[in-house]
Amino acid sequence: MVSNSYLLVPACEEGNGTGHLRRMIDLYIRLKESSSCFVFIYSRSISEIHNRLLSHGVDSDDLYMETLPAAGFWDFIIVDYRSTSRSLVDLLGSRGVLIGIDEGGPLRGGYDFLIDIIPALSNTVKPNISSTGLMDLPKKHLYKKAGNNPKKILVTFGGEDPKELTKVILDYIKTHGYFRKAEITAVVGEKFLVDKYRDSVEFLVSPSNLKDILFEYDLIITGFGLTAFESLAAGVPFILLNPSLYHQKLSLKCGFYEIGVIKPNKKKLDIFIRNGVNFISIQDRYIPNESINLKDLILSINNSKADCPVCHYKCGVEDLIHRFETRNFYSCPVCNITFQVDFSLPRNSYKREYFFDDYKKQYGKTYLQDFKNIQKLSAARLKIISSLKPSSGNVKLQLLDIGCAYGPFLAESVKYGFLPTGIEIIPEVADYVKNQLGFEVLSGSFEDAPFGKTFDLITMWYVIEHFTDLNLVLTKVNTFLKPGGIFAFSTPNSSGITGRKSMDFFLGESPSDHISIWNPVITKKLLMRFGFRVKRIQVTGHHAERFPGLSKIKSKSGYKMVNFISKVFSLGDTFEVYAEKVKDING
Repeated sequence: MVSNSYLLVPACEEGNGTGHLRRMIDLYIRLKESSSCFVFIYSRSISEIHNRLLSHGVDSDDLYMETLPAAGFWDFIIVDYRSTSRSLVDLLGSRGVLIGIDEGGPLRGGYDFLIDIIPALSNTVKPNISSTGLMDLPKKHLYKKAGNNPKKILVTFGGEDPKELTKVILDYIKTHGYFRKAEITAVVGEKFLVDKYRDSVEFLVSPSNLKDILFEYDLIITGFGLTAFESLAAGVPFILLNPSLYHQKLSLKCGFYEIGVIKPNKKKLDIFIRNGVNFISIQDRYIPNESINLKDLILSINNSKADCPVCHYKCGVEDLIHRFETRNFYSCPVCNITFQVDFSLPRNSYKREYFFDDYKKQYGKTYLQDFKNIQKLSAARLKIISSLKPSSGNVKLQLLDIGCAYGPFLAESVKYGFLPTGIEIIPEVADYVKNQLGFEVLSGSFEDAPFGKTFDLITMWYVIEHFTDLNLVLTKVNTFLKPGGIFAFSTPNSSGITGRKSMDFFLGESPSDHISIWNPVITKKLLMRFGFRVKRIQVTGHHAERFPGLSKIKSKSGYKMVNFISKVFSLGDTFEVYAEKVKDING
């Protein structure tokens, strides 16, 4: 098995704290166990503490400082910045699949794959995955009571603390006489001047195990970030003094108790001391019972490229229209097709069980039990085809049904004067059609199948959306279809009632193996590229119950009226295409 290569890009500029770098160094160490992994420091000047962390965690041969090799390319580039610059995104965007972690800046939408470990503001671009379970949190404890007389208090704003909030809090507590009987401990960096506070404060200098000792305290004073969530998991009450308005907004969004930005708000602090906060409900909301390993998540992401299946245009993030947990949807600016990129690792291949267990879950019966009903649907399609391509005398027309399954369309086509051939990718199913129904069937994929003849009719019933290379498939259909022959297929309709009501819902419900998303308008233009002229489009899949507000309609006549409207305005969620070959695109 060939492992992927990774480039990790942490924020190291002064003022960003050390959390981004620590997280990336930990990920680097874990990924190095099985993969090729490198670290890139984009900043021209980094602090002494960042330098020390790098030297103790990253192999010098795996470290790039300031510049990257001109030809450098990685399968994945993982960026851990609070706000990425345009220059950095432009530098990295063409060198691999770009993964952003906790990106909160205006270029949030510039990532191929987006992970929110710490919750983002609600008005930002939707991530693929959002889970606080990706944090390396301490064991979850029941919450201590947030009383007004804590015995042990921990003040921690990180080793860097660029806004000097540790000093602000210690001075404020002393000046206003808060927590006089409490033991106060402060986490500081090596440059913090401790002499001023030595008589009243105990200091921890850059501890490596902070999350493991949080439970020893009765109150944590910190800023919005990892320590707040670690305190939440450890069951320790906490209050936040934030370094910026951005962090304050995140605190409020999460329901965390905050006492201001840079300067403490005495009224808020007094209210907390007097009344406390219900931390249990917040803990239940943000701390999962099971954690998710960040390394395992990264390794589970497939190196999928956003290449259009029709024209092979390499789409970028500007063409990305929807994100879901393991997949993105893009709209190709060249041919206008919408298509899916699935980042999950390869799934089990299409198997015979689909026609039994999966089919029964969806339709209440197995495919073979539904055989006669599918034959009836096939008859309606064959009537349309026969009107477009009438039989000529006693000569039987050659038919190829791609993805023929158990052969209901083949069986019905004989009644309409066709000489059918099928192709089916599942060997056991192809054998059934050949041995039980007596039809010629090829076992395998259409892309690889050899044909010694041409056809008058080529069909695909709910198959076309599964192909990863539509350019190859449609070119091959044109090649093996006779001039004037009919190409017919069915597929889901993105401009039906479900898609019009909510495209986000339509795409989210689209199966993970539906690569391309079609609608009648795009279909006409797209098929012209491959030498076909659409003769007829039949919108199907009319479901009155999918119309908004229909739950208020109780009568059958009301449902009939809605179905009539659906047909008149072509609002069905599936459609059938019947096109004629008018040009040979292979010369």
